[in-house]
Amino acid sequence: MPHLSEMEGIKKALDFATEAEKVSAKFYELLGEACENIGIKTQLIKLEQAEIEHLKKIEFLGERFKNK
Repeated sequence: MPHLSEMEGIKKALDFATEAEKVSAKFYELLGEACENIGIKTQLIKLEQAEIEHLKKIEFLGERFKNK
């Protein structure tokens, strides 16, 4: 039973991380759309892209976890 509990904990952590990255990426996207300063807008786009990359990595880990 402890193994099952540990697996459920890992799944919940991955689900939480996935949602957090989606929210962060959307936040930077919306903020960038509202921003008129090109320098700041550029930085917000980079932050959004970084969050999307983090999301891809978490999704990859989630897929690897499912296959075990």
